[in-house]
Amino acid sequence: MSYDLDELNNLSEEERKVALQILEEFSKQGSSEIYDKLKYEDYNEIPVDIETFLTDDRYLGIAWKDASKKSKIYPFWMEQLKKLFPNNVDTAYNILLETGARGIGKSEIACGAVGSYLMYRVLCLKNPLEYFHLKPTEKICFAFMNIKKELAKEIAISKFQKTVQLSPWFMAKGTMTTLDNNPYWIPPDPVNIIIGSQADDVIGQPIYFAFFDEISFIRNQDIDKQKQKAKDMIDTAVGGMFTRFIHNGKNPTLLAIGSSKRSEQSFMEQYIKTISENEGNKALVVDKPVWEVKPKGTYSDKIFYVALGNKFLESLVVPDNEVDKLDEYKQKGYKILEVPIDFKSKFLEDIDRNLCDFAGISSSSQNKYM
Repeated sequence: MSYDLDELNNLSEEERKVALQILEEFSKQGSSEIYDKLKYEDYNEIPVDIETFLTDDRYLGIAWKDASKKSKIYPFWMEQLKKLFPNNVDTAYNILLETGARGIGKSEIACGAVGSYLMYRVLCLKNPLEYFHLKPTEKICFAFMNIKKELAKEIAISKFQKTVQLSPWFMAKGTMTTLDNNPYWIPPDPVNIIIGSQADDVIGQPIYFAFFDEISFIRNQDIDKQKQKAKDMIDTAVGGMFTRFIHNGKNPTLLAIGSSKRSEQSFMEQYIKTISENEGNKALVVDKPVWEVKPKGTYSDKIFYVALGNKFLESLVVPDNEVDKLDEYKQKGYKILEVPIDFKSKFLEDIDRNLCDFAGISSSSQNKYM
């Protein structure tokens, strides 16, 4: 274990003594009891790692297994979740952007894995409000947002509530009630759940986790108004994160946004571009076609080729008798995609729509129309 002499010199005599003891234990045995004691002194219960949380029946294992007890978490998603949560107490990113193809489990992962794991770690703390330097009268809020209130309720109930209600760990805490005739679990203090569709729903709240679902699909005749509404909702939530939770330069909160592709002008594409250009933001971007997310064996190994166009070239399925001319397509400005043969009939029927739905690629034709 390496260390910085300048950092050691900045410590008090007692702190330096403890730090050197920790370093000595690491050098001799690869771990340190003193370090672990300090690391977990704020916890009533030491949190498990994300993989254990999602596979152990005490936590969310039951919710994520099929009838044969096999885990339904795709290996792809488990890999992404381990990037997001590299250990049992830290979060490596402040922003999770889930886009790409439809049907890859974006909302299930955001609500039934990410949001629930963050809430679990908060509830493992002895005094969450003190740990996050909040006032004793405040709540630690988890927000589930959508373009309409009813859709927000659906996400909160079907993706989050039904998941935690299958967890012995969560059910041993909090209380049960009903919401729209559905069983509804209320977390113990100081955690609070917000379900909303407007910026006003999160204004002034200490937002620890917020999930915005299908943000590119806010229906409005004016695309600029659509983007502004989305921006207002997100900015308000982020404001509650930055003003309440940042301490000593560290931000423990997480903003998650999930949306399938629609057009290059949609909010999600613009937001990802903005985030990518800002190196100060810690963002994990998940943007994959469905065949790269679902496990190997889901689709055929046999492929066909798609010549992906741009604003000036229409995308097309490469004819079988021109497969040997792929370099010529590239020279014309096309990008070549290898797609499982299972999708060929759909791509031949409507290539732009199915590029969007299954490859997670925005439609240039739709962009030109808009």
